[in-house]
Amino acid sequence: SYDYTDFVEGLRPVPDKNGGNMFVRMDGIFKSFCRKIVKENLVKLSENKDKLMTIEEYYKDMNEEGKREEIYQKLNENPYYFIIDEINRADLSRVFGELMYGLEESYREIHNRFDTQYKNLSTYEMKGDKAAIIDDDCFKDGFFVPYNLYIIGTMNDIDRSVESFDFALRRRFVW
Repeated sequence: SYDYTDFVEGLRPVPDKNGGNMFVRMDGIFKSFCRKIVKENLVKLSENKDKLMTIEEYYKDMNEEGKREEIYQKLNENPYYFIIDEINRADLSRVFGELMYGLEESYREIHNRFDTQYKNLSTYEMKGDKAAIIDDDCFKDGFFVPYNLYIIGTMNDIDRSVESFDFALRRRFVW
């Protein structure tokens, strides 16, 4: 039953000011992890600078001639791993959605941002028992998978569900 709303983002009911409920966009486990990596990458790329690099400066640097490789080298010093155990147990097209494109190395990073299903809604996070809009949303102009994130999917290769593993996803992983 795990799907896109659990993994990437989705609408979640949260209490409103009047004692009722409202639905807001909240990150799933993967997007939340990517958000953490982006923040830590900005800190890493800001070393030896007077102030923390903004997401706009990061975007500008990634599009500047010659800077991208320099940034990639620095990010390679700080790899992150996202491990999905028994990846073949889920309906992967339903879980990944448009994220499938962002998994390929050539489609990663901020210069390859893409829109998600709920792009027109603000993203919220829980602060205690209250939902608050994320002010400094690094994904406000589109979601991207950080360059230094490695996704490892494990599976039992004897399991019959491996045979039906989505070919669009299969080609995005090393076997």
